[in-house]
Amino acid sequence: MSQVVYATIDPRSPRYQSWLEVLGTDCLELESGEPTLGTVGDGPERWFYRVRVVSLNSYQLGRLAVVLAAGWGLSPDEVRADVRGEHGLPILAEDVHLGTDRHTGRARFAVEAGRSQP
Repeated sequence: MSQVVYATIDPRSPRYQSWLEVLGTDCLELESGEPTLGTVGDGPERWFYRVRVVSLNSYQLGRLAVVLAAGWGLSPDEVRADVRGEHGLPILAEDVHLGTDRHTGRARFAVEAGRSQP
């Protein structure tokens, strides 16, 4: 049985607030702890992890679909199908810390910031 891997979004990431507003959390379950190289649009290659889309609840998936649809010029149903398909939902490796439980990353941030974990 493989171990579940979580990504905790670094609060210092410029995309932190957007992820938090859309999904209501800064901790996401990943398909694997192995990053893959990919691109966004015409940008340079970067390392990504794939969010385990089936771990998102219906509210999170619906909210994500609405926000991405507005940016991609697609319908929310098309976005839902796309993130459930071969492309999945990527998250930049540089934006996250990995752990095997939901609290690993939060503890690391608290130590780095010199405060105790909430």
